[in-house]
Amino acid sequence: MSRRLPAIALVFAGGFLLMGSSHTATPPVAPRKDRTQVFHGQSFLDPYYWLREKGTPDVEKYLEAESAYLEATASDLKPFSEALYKEMLGRSCTRPTTPASGSTSSS
Repeated sequence: MSRRLPAIALVFAGGFLLMGSSHTATPPVAPRKDRTQVFHGQSFLDPYYWLREKGTPDVEKYLEAESAYLEATASDLKPFSEALYKEMLGRSCTRPTTPASGSTSSS
């Protein structure tokens, strides 16, 4: 229980940082490009299907805009995310993934 206390404190600290931050950046809005698909005789409208087309200039441009928005709005959380990452690395299990030498296999 006491080992979880630092991680819980980091989560609360990050929450307070997020609540106290005021951002003027506006999030990107994905344009709607209506596409109708038919499955089993029923038509479905998917206005964001174009986002599945990875590598196209429109998708790349939109993802770059989302990344820029994230950088602008979450930059004050960077110390928190780095601390949390280090905490997770410190708690990760480092067990060998291969059998120990000298072990026998029944083939």
